[in-house]
Amino acid sequence: MAVPKVVFTLKEVAEYLNVHPDTIRRYVKRGELPAFKIGTDWRFNKESIDRWRKAQEERCHRALRSGRRLPKAESQKPKRRPTSG
Repeated sequence: MAVPKVVFTLKEVAEYLNVHPDTIRRYVKRGELPAFKIGTDWRFNKESIDRWRKAQEERCHRALRSGRRLPKAESQKPKRRPTSG
């Protein structure tokens, strides 16, 4: 019997979360997503990703229950200021 896979590559975790790999890279760079490196490649423990995802869901549910607006996603890029000239 095969042992289930418990570690994802960057591409696999992007597919698992249904987001673009660049989004995963941004989350990792900002320290928002649990990850570790093997050589130069990022790896993601499935259990850690599932806990992170559940925490994100709970954060949104709490905001909805309290009647507050949903907080901006931490991964959103800040708006660019118009350039003068």
